Amino acid sequence: NKKKTKSVSQKVRMMLLKSRSEGNKKLRMEDRFHLEVITFFDDGSDDSNSNYSNSTMYRFFSSVTTAGRVASTVAPSLGNDRAAEFLVPLSPANERVNWTCSGGENNKRDPIKEKIYKRLPNTMTLHEARSACWLAEFDVVIVRV
Repeated sequence: NKKKTKSVSQKVRMMLLKSRSEGNKKLRMEDRFHLEVITFFDDGSDDSNSNYSNSTMYRFFSSVTTAGRVASTVAPSLGNDRAAEFLVPLSPANERVNWTCSGGENNKRDPIKEKIYKRLPNTMTLHEARSACWLAEFDVVIVRV
């Protein structure tokens, strides 16, 4: 029964993400790659009085969009003095024993609790990241600025 509740809540999350996502409205529904994007402003200090605030947004992109394009779209007005990185949670090896690319219960990762991330190359497309099992549609990703 608990498994059924998890799958229902995951379906509700996916429907919510789809309904609230922003992106290029001209992109066909079947070509959209939905992500929950957390923007994290890393100014190198532990001071909570930063000029920036972290935010979460729901976005969709084409599957041929690159990680660099996603990062620059989420944080467009950085100027030349700051760069954005596209990060995906990386589970420690002992937690990835049963991890599969196809999704399912073992594929759900909590990026806040996990402290290990992989920076995707700016030229890697979302499709390539999905094929390499670094990313799945509806995942939570972090753009570090």
